[in-house]
Amino acid sequence: MLSVLALQQYWTGSGAWSYVPVASFAEAFKKHKTGLKSAEGLAVPFDKTTSSKDALVNERFSLSSRQFRRAMNAFQKHFCLRVFFLVRRASTGQGCLRCPALRPVRW
Repeated sequence: MLSVLALQQYWTGSGAWSYVPVASFAEAFKKHKTGLKSAEGLAVPFDKTTSSKDALVNERFSLSSRQFRRAMNAFQKHFCLRVFFLVRRASTGQGCLRCPALRPVRW
């Protein structure tokens, strides 16, 4: 729902709102021009010879568990150090020129 009026009508029960079962919604979608066009596109089988093998994922994950943990630990370390230095600069009164919330306050 996009409008405030539609929300009010829905919650007060004064609008023409009713429950639509999934089966009837799916059937109506299949009859609509968008549903017909998507069914037409899905009816054509995928030609694997025209696609690059490098574009398809052959493994479940691109990194092994060990490599993933190492990458996440490096990210967390970098993030924690960044927060530490920003807080330290803010507490010493030096502030941060790019972030207005951390600029030094002059009384």
